[in-house]
Amino acid sequence: MLEAGLANEVMDAHPLTVPSSANMAEAARALAVSGASGAIVTGADGSVEGFLSNGDVLRYFGDEMRAITGATGILVLRQLDDESVFERVGRMNDINVGQMATSQVVSVGSDVSFEEACRVLAEKRLKELPVVEDGKLIGALHRSDLMRAIASMLEAAER
Repeated sequence: MLEAGLANEVMDAHPLTVPSSANMAEAARALAVSGASGAIVTGADGSVEGFLSNGDVLRYFGDEMRAITGATGILVLRQLDDESVFERVGRMNDINVGQMATSQVVSVGSDVSFEEACRVLAEKRLKELPVVEDGKLIGALHRSDLMRAIASMLEAAER
């Protein structure tokens, strides 16, 4: 039950994270083992550097075009990629998680209201919302966390 009406009261204090130094094979294994739909990519200092969803991993296998970037990271060419799925699995050890993760991560502070967290998740169509304090990850809000809180409030109101 919400005491102060703050979303951090219902957040997951131990969300799935993947270090920014991880490769895609490590990240995919973590997602598969946990059953999570995504992982927050964190820097060595605990900062949020990205978000990797299971959709990002699936896109890697479904994309028939390979992006070729120059030394500056700017897209130079896209060419047909005829690699087999097994060849792509083998290359996952060579791909840093940061190359596949979303780098523009929407996050909220620990003092965000329950209502604002609901609004952000709904409007941005997010499944997970990192919660940060002083630039460091302290937890995450999942849609399911908020739905359980709503169910708890409904139950309390019916008493």
